[in-house]
Amino acid sequence: GGTDPETGLPSRLVDFLRCLDELVDCALSENVDLVLFAGDAYRSREPSQTHQRGLAKRLRRLIEGGIPVFLLVGNHDLPHAFARATSVEIFDTLAVERITVAARPGVYTIATRSGPLQVAALPWLRRSALLAREDSKGLSLDQVMERMRQAMVSQLRRYLDQLDPSLPAVLAAHVSVRGARRGSEGHMMANGEPDLLPSHLSHPALDYAALGHVHSHQEIASWPPAVYAGSLERLDFSEAGEDKGFCLVELDAARPSGKRLLGYRFVPVAARRFVEVQVAVPTDGPDPTAPVFRALASQPIEGAIVRLDIALSP
Repeated sequence: GGTDPETGLPSRLVDFLRCLDELVDCALSENVDLVLFAGDAYRSREPSQTHQRGLAKRLRRLIEGGIPVFLLVGNHDLPHAFARATSVEIFDTLAVERITVAARPGVYTIATRSGPLQVAALPWLRRSALLAREDSKGLSLDQVMERMRQAMVSQLRRYLDQLDPSLPAVLAAHVSVRGARRGSEGHMMANGEPDLLPSHLSHPALDYAALGHVHSHQEIASWPPAVYAGSLERLDFSEAGEDKGFCLVELDAARPSGKRLLGYRFVPVAARRFVEVQVAVPTDGPDPTAPVFRALASQPIEGAIVRLDIALSP
């Protein structure tokens, strides 16, 4: 992108903030009880002050509207060094009213206008938090991943078993789930990361599972629904054909445990379009540029991010 002439901000940053505004507007108009964010607030671990201000302004609108916010820590939010703060820790440090930052796994009880809601949180867990150095000595990468998976499952099961069945409960997890369709973040699998099975996300006291880490919106398990809302904006051309948005979830606290979900729906936002145009230039044509212009004229490229692939002979 370039510089947005109205705001002076990078145009792609404006795109992301505009989509986040759509979420905030919906939350306020629907009078929701909680906004649950499943991790990766920023693109980098050390966001600029401008990026932090953009998020803080929108969180302020929510809390001034009486809506609490639950911020789960994702892998993009973690610092490089253990002693450094996460990118969202400032809200916890300042004890901002109605904002809960979940940097550690556990069960958090959030006071909402409709009553208490339990959130079983599984933030992104580092290898050092799951394995002692001695545990991974001499092990292959596959063996290390299996040890980490077992440790994650054990932690998750422990906190799900702590849920009070008399209260509605959701899971917020920043994890990879086996079988998930991956978009722009698929390259991270090359470095190895533990994944969970869809069956690990179910529990009798659980009403819904909100997942982060994978950018593509998809339902991984049907009951209780385990759903990746996906990123609010497109990150690259692997996500060109995907709808972007967020999930609106409705629970009925009066129903019995495990049966409180009335339904959820995906709410799309006006994410910027990505359009790929492919052109094969004839080798015997008198004007090699003309087919390119014709191909561009045939595509809806106005306002889109465009990638032009031209095949031609040397």
